[in-house]
Amino acid sequence: AEYMGGRCTLVATLQTYRILALNSLVNAYGLSALYLDGIKLSDTQMTIAGLLVAVCFLFISQSKPIDTLAPMRPQTAVFSAHFMVSLLGQFACHLYALVHVVGMAKAALNLAAEAPASLDVEGKFEPSVVNSAVFVLLTAMHATTFVVNYKGRPFTQSLVENRGLLVAVLLMGALTLVFAAGVSETLAGFVEMVVWPSSAFRWELIQVIVADFGAAFAVEAVSGWVFARNA
Repeated sequence: AEYMGGRCTLVATLQTYRILALNSLVNAYGLSALYLDGIKLSDTQMTIAGLLVAVCFLFISQSKPIDTLAPMRPQTAVFSAHFMVSLLGQFACHLYALVHVVGMAKAALNLAAEAPASLDVEGKFEPSVVNSAVFVLLTAMHATTFVVNYKGRPFTQSLVENRGLLVAVLLMGALTLVFAAGVSETLAGFVEMVVWPSSAFRWELIQVIVADFGAAFAVEAVSGWVFARNA
């Protein structure tokens, strides 16, 4: 039982490192892209995103080992080939999606490539299409990162068995789709978002979110298959 518990702890630690790395990278670019244009996320948006991510990490730490010993060994190194290839591949997908969404949000506002000098990032928060779109996409990417990189069986509980994590991820995904679809203007106002400029913009944002999830899932699946064969 102690041996299986040790494997469970090792798997949970490595997947936490990968999720933290991916979340840090996408946040770094997303917030930098906003900062360069004198735009920022609101305190409400940052609080909601931070709480959802924290809850997901809490339930990852509470995952339990399964009752039977798996015939294969888990990864034992953070900087393994599988870890690095999957990490960089997923980040490339997220980076492309962020660049695309920031570009289409700027186009919707007819913003120039360079930020106007009048914008003040230290000033009062003003919701816009750009920060609203980046907030929705970053939240979607956080949910994607947990779903794609959570490794359950054969070492620990699967995502379905870890009910707390499953509910938290589903809630994050549902909120993302509600925000992206612009279903409720009241809810959008609560998180300090603007109304999307057109239905075409909403549809394209949803397409990017779905495509980003599919691409990240494919990267992890392919890299896992390749390096499992070479193990």
